[in-house]
Amino acid sequence: MKDEPEVDVEFSRKCLAAEKGDAKAQYSLAEAYATGDGVAQDLSEAFRWVRLAADQGFAEAQYRLGLMYATASGVEQDLEEAVRWTRLAVDQGYAAAQFKLGMFYARATGVRKDVEEAVRLFRLAADQGDAMAQFNLGVVYGIGQGVSQDLAEAMRWTRLAADQGHAKAQHVLASAYATGEGAPKDRTEALRWLRLAAEQEDAGALMQLADLYMTGEGVPKDVGEGIRLTRLAAKQGEPLAEEMLRELNKLTES
Repeated sequence: MKDEPEVDVEFSRKCLAAEKGDAKAQYSLAEAYATGDGVAQDLSEAFRWVRLAADQGFAEAQYRLGLMYATASGVEQDLEEAVRWTRLAVDQGYAAAQFKLGMFYARATGVRKDVEEAVRLFRLAADQGDAMAQFNLGVVYGIGQGVSQDLAEAMRWTRLAADQGHAKAQHVLASAYATGEGAPKDRTEALRWLRLAAEQEDAGALMQLADLYMTGEGVPKDVGEGIRLTRLAAKQGEPLAEEMLRELNKLTES
């Protein structure tokens, strides 16, 4: 007697709830189809289920639907629809959507460019603890785009994002401590934040840390560690790292 195929009970329950109109289950099912978790990946089916959840006012689904329209994931790209669905999620106070709509305004994606509106939306999301929004708010304060330049405010938001593990924010904070621009000059803190960013394989941080090991500045000189970090940066597509490795290969071959 042949073994009967195993039935994924949890997935079956999710399907049943989704068919009955449970928005949370519909969104969960959409996620499963989008990632291929427990079912064959099917972006069109993911779109169908996320649309059903979004039509019921489920904010996370509205946000995801906006992303799918923006990136042509399971549906043809439609920036007007992307903005419309993202805005519906924003109206419900969904932080990720606030940040995304801010990026739409910053980059003139589906809307007319409006940096001040982008900053307003970044702040809404940042106030809810969204690390990407906090980092970008730090950037605009740092360069004075859409707001008056304020390095102290830039560092405040950057620090909040860095504390949440945002790699680029950690790298920016490291640079601030290293140069004394926006933060007290502190090589120990600079190195600490640089290591944290490098541990997340931020390409810029990897290259900066590699350079420190190559020269022995602030750390024991270790050329092997410098090369290892450079290789990691090259894997991230960092052009300078790729060039350095090519030069090293030429030296070893000659």
